[in-house]
Amino acid sequence: MEVRGVRVEHGRATAVVTADGEIAARWVVNAAGAWAGAVAALAGAAPIPLVPHRRTIVVFDVPFDARAWPMVASDADQLYFAPESGGLKLSPMDEEPMEACDPQADDVAVARGFERLARLAPALVPHALRRKWAGLRTFAPDRVPVVGEDPRVRGFFWLAGQGGCGIETSPLMGQVAADLLVEGRTERFGASQLAPARFATA
Repeated sequence: MEVRGVRVEHGRATAVVTADGEIAARWVVNAAGAWAGAVAALAGAAPIPLVPHRRTIVVFDVPFDARAWPMVASDADQLYFAPESGGLKLSPMDEEPMEACDPQADDVAVARGFERLARLAPALVPHALRRKWAGLRTFAPDRVPVVGEDPRVRGFFWLAGQGGCGIETSPLMGQVAADLLVEGRTERFGASQLAPARFATA
């Protein structure tokens, strides 16, 4: 469902506008990932410089049964690989800034990943490429998630900027968001460290 607008009345977000009509809400939660900045702009919320970055992943066969292998990551080599469906998935840890979109895997990044793998672990040269894809990892400038009520538009709640750890951190961030939405405070994490107000300019 495409969001076309956010209704704001007397400084408070009250509804999401879609092609099928308006959805009234006590809180409008902005969990739009790479599109969070665009959704915030629809509400007239405080601008936060969230930037999506493309990350490429490739899955390939190896001449070993890799199902029980651990994940291996090397910051020095800018590479990680891990078991995936009997083979391995690999990423060259690319971070290409781009506009929010449905990204495609970067063949140059795939080639770089295999070059790095050949240097790090020559025995893992791919036998057959199964599939490749890309995703967007969206970061705030300080690379800390943005969770909390917007300082400009009341009732507009940010839940964005989780970078490449959205799935892993979603249980905790969901609890923090629930605490803030229901109780107005949280004991689980320093709310001020996550608050969108930290980007407010004087």
